Amino acid sequence: MRIKILTGWEAYEAAADIYVNGRNSMQDGSLLTLQSIATSSERSVVPESDWFKTYYNDDDNYADTMIQDAFKGSASTNFPGASPEQLEGVVFRLLQTLVTPMYSLQEMHKAINLCGSDPKAAEDAWDRGAALYVGSGEGTEAGGMGSGVLLHGLANEVCDKFGTCDDDGNAQANSDMIDFFQRGKESLSDGSCAALPNPTLPAKLIGDMRLAMIQGTLHFAAVNDKLGANSREGSIGEGFGASRSILPYLNQVNAFDSRTVDKNMAFPSSGGKPVPD
Repeated sequence: MRIKILTGWEAYEAAADIYVNGRNSMQDGSLLTLQSIATSSERSVVPESDWFKTYYNDDDNYADTMIQDAFKGSASTNFPGASPEQLEGVVFRLLQTLVTPMYSLQEMHKAINLCGSDPKAAEDAWDRGAALYVGSGEGTEAGGMGSGVLLHGLANEVCDKFGTCDDDGNAQANSDMIDFFQRGKESLSDGSCAALPNPTLPAKLIGDMRLAMIQGTLHFAAVNDKLGANSREGSIGEGFGASRSILPYLNQVNAFDSRTVDKNMAFPSSGGKPVPD
């Protein structure tokens, strides 16, 4: 949240400092930074990780590359002329939909692989996977407090727009994810590994995570379609950031459709209108 606020204030150096050096989260006695999450070499344990690297021109650190460029402000290469609110949206949604979900998947896969040999390390990895999906901002209330900034928060933010909320107004996908995390935690705690998927995560869980990314992209496409040329609205940056998380998946299914989404969610050229198609 601090990074989001500082980027919107054009305090790019301060935002980059928190991103690179961390602030609150600890792992193995040292700060766990968002940059270390974005550049983790261990993400190769996630089967889909190669799709992202390939799609983003074989850049191992594709998300970090985009975020660091946004922190350059007016000197940015990929976002020339972007407003502070748009750069804020880029960074926030990239962290929310591209960086932390991949790390969450990474830690869940690590837990599965470690369960039989190192139960304590497996349980720690599982906890990190859950934490990087939900986030501390949701608090301890069932369904969250509505102030989360990770994928759990996005799912709750958009579910009412697509009819995918549960009876309490929270995303049904989040309820399913929390249930999955709890069952996995119980298996890790008693050392049985019985409730953990083997050898990989179930397709429904991956689908639940993608759902928020897809809904977020569609939501911002609808919002930005109403904007005129040269708009400075932050939603353009948010749409760009959210869409980066689904393009590699979509490219595996239909490259033409992936290019269409990319064209419509990309930053418009000077004088161009958002969502041109």
